[in-house]
Formats: sequence, C-alpha cells, structure tokens
Amino acid sequence: MKNYVVSFLLLLSGMVSAVEYTFWKNGSANCCIVLPAKAEPAEKEAARLLQQSFRQMGNVEVILSNLPVKGKVNIHLGSVPAGKKLLAAAGRLDRDGFIIRDMDKENLVITGGGALGTLFGVMEFLERYAGVMWVWPGKYGTVMPRKKEFKASVVPQREEPAFRVRQLGVDVSMAHFFRFAIRNTSDERAQYSHNINKTMPPKLWEKHPEYFNMLNGVRRKPVKMKRQACTSNPDVVRLFIAGAKRYFKRFPERESFSVAQSDGGHFCECPQCRALDVPGVPGVTDRYFTFVNQVAAGIAKEYPRKFIASLAYGDGTQEPPVKISLRPNVIPCLVIPSMTDPERSVQEWAKKATSLYAYFHLHGRENPKLYASVFARYLRFLKKNKVVGICGELHPALPKLNGSYEIDGPRSWIIAKLIWDPHRDPGVLLKEFCSRFYGAAAAPMERYYQTLEKAWMKQKKIHDFRCDYDNQGFFLYTPEEMKFLIKCVREAELLAGKDVEVKGRISALKKRLFPRAAYYCFVGMKEGITPEKVAARIEEARKLDPENPMLWLPAHEAEAVDAAFRKLSPGRIVPLLGKTPELALFDLPGVKHINLCRNPGFEVKGKGKTPSGTDWEKIDAQYWSSWKGVYTPGRISISSSAARSGKKGVLFDGCQAATVNYVIPVRPGERYRVTAWFKGKNGGISANFKGNDKKWLHKSSFIRSAGTTGSGKFEKISFTFTVPPKAANCSLLFGCRDQKKGETLSPDDVEIIQFGKK
Repeated sequence: MKNYVVSFLLLLSGMVSAVEYTFWKNGSANCCIVLPAKAEPAEKEAARLLQQSFRQMGNVEVILSNLPVKGKVNIHLGSVPAGKKLLAAAGRLDRDGFIIRDMDKENLVITGGGALGTLFGVMEFLERYAGVMWVWPGKYGTVMPRKKEFKASVVPQREEPAFRVRQLGVDVSMAHFFRFAIRNTSDERAQYSHNINKTMPPKLWEKHPEYFNMLNGVRRKPVKMKRQACTSNPDVVRLFIAGAKRYFKRFPERESFSVAQSDGGHFCECPQCRALDVPGVPGVTDRYFTFVNQVAAGIAKEYPRKFIASLAYGDGTQEPPVKISLRPNVIPCLVIPSMTDPERSVQEWAKKATSLYAYFHLHGRENPKLYASVFARYLRFLKKNKVVGICGELHPALPKLNGSYEIDGPRSWIIAKLIWDPHRDPGVLLKEFCSRFYGAAAAPMERYYQTLEKAWMKQKKIHDFRCDYDNQGFFLYTPEEMKFLIKCVREAELLAGKDVEVKGRISALKKRLFPRAAYYCFVGMKEGITPEKVAARIEEARKLDPENPMLWLPAHEAEAVDAAFRKLSPGRIVPLLGKTPELALFDLPGVKHINLCRNPGFEVKGKGKTPSGTDWEKIDAQYWSSWKGVYTPGRISISSSAARSGKKGVLFDGCQAATVNYVIPVRPGERYRVTAWFKGKNGGISANFKGNDKKWLHKSSFIRSAGTTGSGKFEKISFTFTVPPKAANCSLLFGCRDQKKGETLSPDDVEIIQFGKK
C-alpha cells in the first residue's frame, strides 16, 4: 500500500500534481466506492449519492466494497484506512470539513473531519468535477449533466467552513446540499432558541408557581408563547443547570444548550428580578444574562467545552449588558433584524462575549430578491467580530409567505456558498449559477438577477434581509424595473430553445413571478383616471395573470379609482363591462351595495354560538365574538352608553389590546370595503385571513386601517382590501390598543360590502 502520509506531506509542499482519473466510459464503470465496514449514516449517504449521480449521468452502476479493487479507480470514503491516514497527516480538521486527495492513479480519497464532512466532500467533488448542481427539490431543480465519459483531473483540496454552526431552515431534502444542519439530528450542533417552554413545562405551575413570571403583582399561569421564568429564583437556575446537563449527556456531539426566553416580553416583575435591572437602561439584558451566567457556571466543571446560549433580540435583550461581563462559556445569539444597529450592535456585543451566533430571517417571498454582495460583506464583518455560527430561517418555499424555490432562484444557493466561505466573489457565483442552471439562456437571466441586486441596494436598511417582516415586498421595484425583469425572462425563454430542463426552470419561474408582477400594472393608475385607462391597465395585468389579473390590486390606487368612478354617470362605464368585467370590482356609480354584516349595530343578543377563533370568547351580540391579548386587563362589553345609533354599541374599557370580531367567507381576488364608527382614541379595523386548512395566513397578509384620533366624537374609519391568495375566510377585527386605565373606545354601525355584488 502507498505511504499516504508521505504523499500528503508532498501535497503540503506543493510537489504533487493532479492525477487524471477515468470514472466511466461508454456505459462501463471504471471505479469502485470503498466504504468502511461499519459506515456511519452520513458515509452511507455519501456513497449512495455517488452511485445515484453516476447512474443518472452515465447510466453506469458503481459497486460498493470494503476493500480496494485492483485495476479500478477506488474512491475511498470517510473512515476507511486511507482516510484515517490522510486525516492523521492533515492535523485538526473541523467535523464538517473535508479533504479530497488524489493518492495515485488507482486511489482517490474523500474524507471528512466527521461523517458529515465526508458527505460534504462528495458533494464538492460532484459539483466541481461532474458539473452537478442542487438548487431546489423536485422537478428541474437539479443539474445532472449526461456524460458518455467522465474524466477529471482531481486537484488536492482541503476545506473547512468559515462558520462551524450553519443552521437555517430549508426543505429537509435540501439541507445537506446547502451544507446546513438538519434540525433535531446529530447534524445539529447548537441550541439557541426559545427553551423556557421545554425546560419549564406547564405542569410545574401546579407545584411551583414561584418559578414563573410575576406581572402586576401576580404570578401568571403559563400560557402559549407568554411563559417566562422568574430568573432570579435560585431553584429556576438549578432547574436549567440540570436540564443542560441532561441535554449534553443525551447529545454529546452538540456544543450549546439554550436558556433563551419566550417571545413577547412579559418578563418577571418581582422585586428580586427588577433589582438586577440597570436604572435608566431600557430592556432587561443585565438581569437576563445574569441568569445565563449562573447556568453557565453550573455546567462549566462537568462540561468545560460546552456553552450556554440565549437570544439577544428585540424583546428586551437586544443591547449588550452594562454592568456584568459574560462568562467565556456563554454564547449570545444576536437576532440581526432586531439589533438597534446591524454593525454597531454586533461590535458592542463582541466586546462582551467570547463568541457569538448571528440569527437571520431570510424567508423567501413571492416578490423576488437578491442581495449576494451585501450579504457576503456582512458575513465577513460578522466573522471578524467573533461570530462562529449562522442560524435562522431561510425557508425559500414557506407556503404562508407565498415563497418558492423557483422564484428564489440563486438566492438560497449563493447564501449557502457564502456561509461556507464568505470570501467567495458573489458576482462569480452568480455567473456560475446562470451558466450552469440556464445554459443558453444564461445572459438574460444574469441581467435579471443583477437587476434584483441593484434594486435591493436602493433601500435604507440593506441589512434587513427579511425585507421588512410584515411587508409584501412590492416596494422593491418600480414598474419599469418589473417590465425589464419580464423582458429578461421572455428573452431567456426564447434562447432556451428545445432544452427541456432549462425551459422547465424558466416556466416554473414565470408561473410564480408573472401573477405577482400584475401588481405593477396598477401602480400610477390614480393619475388621470378614466374608465378606459383603468380597463387598459386591467388588460395589461391579464397578460401576466389571465385567471385573476386583479389579485394584487394596490389598495391606495383602487380607492382613488373608487372615488373617481362615483362621480361618473353609469353610462361611462357600463359599455366597458362586457370586455372588462373586472371593472365591477370598483365602486361603480348608481350601484346599491348590500351590507353583509348581519348585526351591524350589536343590537341582537348573542345566542351562545362558539366563537371561531381559538382564543376568542363569546360576547352578547349575535355573529360576533371578542378577544383580549394575554395578560391584558380591562373589560369588553355591549353597552347602551356606547351606541352611536340604536340602543347598543361595544365598549372597550382600559384594554391594552382587544377586539370584537366578525367572520365572512371569501375567495382570492374578491374586493371589500369595511366601515365602522369609533368614539375614542387608538381604535381601528384590521382584516386577517385563514385558508381552507383553517390556519391563519402569514401576517404579511394582515391589513390594517388608519387609527382614530380621539376627537371625542364618533369618527368614520373605512378601508378596502382585495382577498389574498389561499384565503377562505376573513376575520374582521374592530378594536383598540394601548388603552390606559379609565380610557374607553366604542365602535358601532359596521358596514361590510363586497364590490361587484349587488
């Protein structure tokens, strides 16, 4: 057997040149995969991936063996003898890192610091030498070039990830291809997110209410997402120390245990907890990380190489502590979108901590986006400021955000490459992506993605990669830019010719992009409104979305059309309805609308029907229900003192967050106007939607009206909306926020109309 240690030393000195291998030719395999006799799951996965890829590319079958086969190109994977010797010569290698080494004409070694590193090495080999590319799961998402012959001159390569923790939510089938961890498996190195609920289950309340948060002088029974710990309680500290020790005993390969708080604030207000806050300093960072330090001290002796992690984010811990220093085995996880300043805040935290995680919201949206250059620069900045892990939510195809891998394009693929190595050139990565993924159509698609990147850079908050969490993202592009994007896609479709794979990818993009692009056909519609011009806009949108051209109709543009149309005679519009029936979705002159609200003045008493919301309550008005936020004081009632007309109205008295709710069935693309009269301040209307599965759609579809001014008289609040995709019913919420004790608000006389329905 060759002396692999000597060969590797020669490699390090630059004296070894690449070896050319022939893996198959004319349907006949010339290689063998050598696996350990007791291969780990990731090593077996690596072998299967090689076998499947070679089968798809060359229609060849490659055998597996535990020993090299003479006369074949032996691809040694993982912890086989050749791999072990190579690692021994290489020195310390991160468990996700890998080495690809041409040993001689019959032996090629791909091994990792751990089994997963071996899998990543195989992926690197297939990408670099075979031209394979994984972009999205399913049809058209993988580039697998067909080859009659596969030859490659393999260059010695050693790689380790820039960030040892890489945990972002993607489709499980894609996580390894992006070199991310799969949650809740041995791949997962770190725990950093909300962990109060798991460590302090609700049953603890019965025996130990003192473990839970005190609010307004009362210990609060734990409820969903509002469960906080009394972190100054020594028993709570011991509880979390014990939990951390159990966790590390069960998962010895993981590096951190989380003591992170729940969302929503509501931190304990007991005197002992408040005594740890710094006077004049907002938030509870000093208090909370005192608790984190105590848990970290409790595990340090038994687990000296493990960490205690906790979230640093906008619910009170986004700024670093003032009076305390963090223990070396504490890792704050900085939620970047909630940092006061995405650079200064990181630098300040880096002064306090030995190492950091950074957490991102990188969700896909129906509107395309790309920010490769700025993301690469920011990752390099994070690396310089003690960040060792990149965590968060990528979710290219999250249904509730109407996201998809197809419209996400290279964004997820490039993000994954940059998290592995932030010094890679994003421009080169984009060019590589377009060339390999779009073939003959690469040039217009590269212009398409370059336009997305330029549009992103026009924002003020270029580091808010979530693209404003509650926003649909329409603001990113002008109508002219969207027209250019459409032009690029159509040009690419022509250039794709008869390439079925490329045409399929472009068709998948069109299916997602074009309906959304119809929005931009209506931008500027309120200038010089005439029925003919509006009809022309609708016809323009119909070319992009034949089925529902007004699905993304902008409310402010539509309301301007409503106002203009009401001033016209019916004769100006009726002749156009035959060709463009969608004109009926505006407020046409002479049309009498039906109020769909069956108890608009709250005059009819309730009949005991169960409210349709999971946390809604009955109220004494038929068809209506009520809701109050968790721990919200105050009272909601039907009162004669709240009436604008009739004998009754709703009275909110001292409620911080409360609503009365009315539900209507809806279909995507329908358009409504909702009106109510309010007396008092901080009142308003909002619309929230559920799908056929009875689950709430994402809050980016949540629509709000303007608020009341509190003039002392009844004010008319009105707004319109178009029902978003996937909606099956709409919950109309009439409510108040931020009321102080003794303040009141009264909504009454509700009107709900559907345009186009008489």
